[in-house]
Amino acid sequence: MGIPPEFPIGVRNEWYEFDVTGTRTELEPLRDALDTSALSYGLISLVHTDGTETILTGWQRLLLSAVVTCGFRYPKTSNVFR
Repeated sequence: MGIPPEFPIGVRNEWYEFDVTGTRTELEPLRDALDTSALSYGLISLVHTDGTETILTGWQRLLLSAVVTCGFRYPKTSNVFR
């Protein structure tokens, strides 16, 4: 099973830039495929979590907390973003 890239996918200086999220076991086949291909690639960043933390950044947690505190619910009933 492949891991799909997450959107948005950026193109800068003829390089594609995108995020993928998965476990080490899920990401190893992708790394192996890239290593054996003729394609050039670079890893910009790697984020590790031990499962006890969220995958959200500090800024994302702060924003999510603020939105929930302001009463945002689904379906949209708040005017926070209007």
